[in-house]
Amino acid sequence: MASVSAVYRYDFLNNNPVFMPGEVRGVRFGPWNWFGKSLSWTVWPFDLSTATRTMEIVSIRTRTTPGTPSPSFVDLSVRNVGPDPIVIWHVFLAVMVP
Repeated sequence: MASVSAVYRYDFLNNNPVFMPGEVRGVRFGPWNWFGKSLSWTVWPFDLSTATRTMEIVSIRTRTTPGTPSPSFVDLSVRNVGPDPIVIWHVFLAVMVP
């Protein structure tokens, strides 16, 4: 059974322009030389009691660079699927090891 060896949190602030409902945004992570492990991605809007915010991961793509044996970049696309704009949101990356 795999276990989580590390969790990383990335924070994003989109106040000009805000992340509007239905909009898709892309983020690139990397380069990493420790790839080859299993990764788990989660996207989460900042919680405010005055708004309903929901996000989803649309796609995850790995990219390699010449001379590297494993993927060294991850392209993540996320969508605002809620009815309200999002200003602050987070991406969590969990690194899994056997």
